[in-house]
Amino acid sequence: MRNLTIQVTATANAICLILLCLYIAVHLPSFNLSFYSWQYTTNNTHNVIGMEDAELMAVTRHMLDYMRGHTPSLQIEAVVHGQLRPFFSDREILHMVDVYDLFMLGNDIRNLAAAWFFGTIGIIGFMRAPIAVTLAKAYQWVIGVLLVANALLISLIAIDFDHAFRVFHEIFFNNDLWILDPTTDLLINIVPLPFFITLSVVIAIIFHIMLVLIFITSWAVCKRARRGKL
Repeated sequence: MRNLTIQVTATANAICLILLCLYIAVHLPSFNLSFYSWQYTTNNTHNVIGMEDAELMAVTRHMLDYMRGHTPSLQIEAVVHGQLRPFFSDREILHMVDVYDLFMLGNDIRNLAAAWFFGTIGIIGFMRAPIAVTLAKAYQWVIGVLLVANALLISLIAIDFDHAFRVFHEIFFNNDLWILDPTTDLLINIVPLPFFITLSVVIAIIFHIMLVLIFITSWAVCKRARRGKL
């Protein structure tokens, strides 16, 4: 019973660590102005919507501040095609409220995962199990299974990203506010499908680099333990 409790606790710790890694992987590019600037240049966004670079980046900075919860209102005025106008439509604002709520949920999950991560370490130590080796073993098999599963998931997404994009929104949003008109809505023009494809690739790369580094470190810890060096 003791060994099972330790294994379950270590597995829970590994899952919490994975959630924290995913949170970091999502937030690094999602809130990075340089990433947006790169994508705007790549997708010729300034010319598509008729805005100066500085004006578009000011709108983007405001949008990211809103998603962080640093400003209460998303709406901002900007010069588009030479005319000063509200940048976001009512529909876009309502959708971004849903996006904001999703990021806030992510913050709650991060906080809970961090609390459980350190709490499970304390439990393992309290049960007098070797913390480093116990966690290293759990990390290896949990991350190993996840990497195999992710390979399948990534393959399915790569086959039809547009379908995967729709499924994602249908899972995480309970309305169709995310369906925007590129002829009238500016939001869909600054973050079109190619933007999300690149964002997904960057997130996946960051996430898997972290997982592989943790896996390799765990393998090295177990190897040292077998040699009696831990």
